[in-house]
Amino acid sequence: EQIVESLPLGAPVGVPFRYTSPYGIRVDPFIKRPRWHNGIDVAAYGGAPIVASGPGTVSFAGARSGYGRVVEVDHGYGFKSRYGHLRSITVSKGDTVEVGDLVGKMGTTGRSTGYHLHFEVFFNGKAYDPVKFLKAGRHVHEE
Repeated sequence: EQIVESLPLGAPVGVPFRYTSPYGIRVDPFIKRPRWHNGIDVAAYGGAPIVASGPGTVSFAGARSGYGRVVEVDHGYGFKSRYGHLRSITVSKGDTVEVGDLVGKMGTTGRSTGYHLHFEVFFNGKAYDPVKFLKAGRHVHEE
């Protein structure tokens, strides 16, 4: 139960959003060819609140190639979440966050074609489909 409560199962955007690009093979918008996509893209509006999908400690908050401004949260037990292309970052490395805490604002920094959040979930360094975590979260949080 302790592990489940620490997982990144909550929505990463604090307002209604839409899915714009899936995890896995997709047509890269820059090179127009199939390419692996390590996360999902979700869109709302520029400046939309980006929130922690699970409790944890901010392990990175800054700029990274391709991602632009990005935040990474370590949820413990080998799980991490990553929030990319942010307009601004509202947390610092070492901060503790809870589900729904603001970590930044939706932007279009880095390798981006418009306002959206690039969201990734990792377990022991390997990326997994974030949609599976979000779907599981809907069931876990029903209770």
